[in-house]
Amino acid sequence: MEQNQLTARQSIDLIARTINNTRRHIEQGVYKHFLIWGYLTTVISLTIWALARSTGNMAVMWLWFALPVTGGGLVLLTCRTPRDHGYVRTDIDRAISHVWLVLSMACLVASVSSYFIGLPILFIVILLMFSGTAITGLIIRSRILSTAGFTGLALSVQLFFVHGIDQCLVFAAIFLLAMVVPGHMLRHRANKNR
Repeated sequence: MEQNQLTARQSIDLIARTINNTRRHIEQGVYKHFLIWGYLTTVISLTIWALARSTGNMAVMWLWFALPVTGGGLVLLTCRTPRDHGYVRTDIDRAISHVWLVLSMACLVASVSSYFIGLPILFIVILLMFSGTAITGLIIRSRILSTAGFTGLALSVQLFFVHGIDQCLVFAAIFLLAMVVPGHMLRHRANKNR
């Protein structure tokens, strides 16, 4: 029985095709995550800001915990589509999933800890979430994702110039600029490629 051996050139072409397919597949699916988390974070941030400003009651800060519950539920409902025909989940997919799992858990731990010790939690959340975005973009070679990640990281320092509840406005603006706008760009690209 004759074995089918790949030449070096065929191996490189196969690897390049696999990476390109993974990049395309991730870019086509990630825009939903960006839009869900971007809009939801913006709305919750602005709601907390408005309620805290109008009532003076800082118990509204507990609304932050609606973010992972609502966002997680929306992602499960809207992003769990059957796998594309012929698409095989690669190690790159798994690596990116693991990066986001670790960063999400770190974000949750930091958020809970911030209720007991003074942490600049909005700054930490932006660092974690947009680090994940930049890492994802760099791994799959997506200029939109890596630019969005680095933009979010660069804008995070704005939180040190605003104090108190007004930080929610900066937080919302960063998510709007670095998550919602790229989400729409990725959606447009995905629709064009279909």
